[in-house]
Amino acid sequence: AWDLAFSWMAKEPSTHHLAMPPVILLSMLCTCLYWGWLREAGIFALSWGGLLRIGEATSALRSDLILPADVLHLQRHALIRIEEPKTRMRMARHQSAKIEQSDLVELLHLAFADLEASNRLWAQSPQTLRRRFDWVLERIGPGGATFLLSQTEDSELVRRKGRWASQRVMEIYIQEVQASVYFPSLPVELRQRIMDLAQCFAPVLAQATAWKKVGIPPSSWFAMFSAGERPYTGL
Repeated sequence: AWDLAFSWMAKEPSTHHLAMPPVILLSMLCTCLYWGWLREAGIFALSWGGLLRIGEATSALRSDLILPADVLHLQRHALIRIEEPKTRMRMARHQSAKIEQSDLVELLHLAFADLEASNRLWAQSPQTLRRRFDWVLERIGPGGATFLLSQTEDSELVRRKGRWASQRVMEIYIQEVQASVYFPSLPVELRQRIMDLAQCFAPVLAQATAWKKVGIPPSSWFAMFSAGERPYTGL
């Protein structure tokens, strides 16, 4: 039976999702904000920055997310409590993830700070989130762990932050080479569009923050971005 199983694996090898380079993440977040998809942007930022499995992000409650404002800015990072982690039978029963990138933390505050403690961070179905993820990718043309490894070259740090039970399991998910060669392999026009969007993320986030402070709902952002002066996004 095992011989048959290994023969099948040799004929039909498993494949893994390509890790998302940070430039594509920023372009996706910019696109989401431009369209007024604030909650989607927050979930994508939380998943990438916290090295979360997507189900951990979509099932989380507002009470599970600790933002700097929640602790009177005694910390600059965000924490997310994970109630039912995949590795709970082999590692700690309750786990948490840390998001340290300042722009992602700012986006998390914008997306989730005003939710009630009992509200889910993602109130719709996982299928809806997947469709919107695909739509954003189609418009501009997974990943945080690979980026962290490339920046720190500390595999043990990455393993702990990603909450993998062993180095061997982590190596299945880390795809440093594939992520590095993916962006340069894209057509030059698409690369330029992605770069334009990524560079606009900061000003678009600042504008969205200003609009939300004065009570302008995300559903109006697309019309306002389209009608007024704005950073060039190519959308």
